[in-house]
Amino acid sequence: MGNEVAGLQLPVPVHQSDELPCYCIFAGLGFVPITRPYLRDYGEEWCNTSPCRVCEQALKELPEKAGQQLIILSQVKKVNGLEIDNLKHR
Repeated sequence: MGNEVAGLQLPVPVHQSDELPCYCIFAGLGFVPITRPYLRDYGEEWCNTSPCRVCEQALKELPEKAGQQLIILSQVKKVNGLEIDNLKHR
């Protein structure tokens, strides 16, 4: 199964085994595009255990324009030099 449909890149690539991971770190925030291997980390029933909106976009929606990706915030490293333990961290 390829990653293109009618010339448009699928919003969630099926295979990426031959590519280096793509990510962006900005101000301690780690952003990554959603891929099927990433979703599979939720387990074999990833469609039922991953966030519903992500699953819906991954399976049902085609991108609006070429090159469009689903991007999520994957990690929070540090903010103002401080490691963040939780949302209430001060």
